[in-house]
Amino acid sequence: MTINEIRPNMNLQHNNFIRRTDLTPEIRLYIACTALMAQVNSTWGKLTELSRQFMISRTFVYMLIAILEESSWVIFGDNHVTAAGDEKKLAFYYMLSLRLEGRCSIESISVLMKRYDKKLSSVGSISQYLIYI
Repeated sequence: MTINEIRPNMNLQHNNFIRRTDLTPEIRLYIACTALMAQVNSTWGKLTELSRQFMISRTFVYMLIAILEESSWVIFGDNHVTAAGDEKKLAFYYMLSLRLEGRCSIESISVLMKRYDKKLSSVGSISQYLIYI
């Protein structure tokens, strides 16, 4: 018996990544918050329970925790002027986020970064840094 006979509707193109449509942003946020609270409170087995409940890997749960922790300073952090190194690092985060998550073109990234007065907003520098990264 072959795999095609067992699962005839399964796509066998060996995709590295499949975005599940049933995991909405709200569900991802719930998983991240629950997992982060379990991690902070040292609740044993909660991450495994979440991964089984939503049929996701524990690595994905850890990735959601990391994203939540990184973005929490933007939401809850101080809005004071940052150092020049932090400003440049933040510009890289914006570039990558807009390119990978927003699927924006380099020209669109440039327009958005200029609109919000971010450094390194020229089309040439964005292209150069994205190729390097």
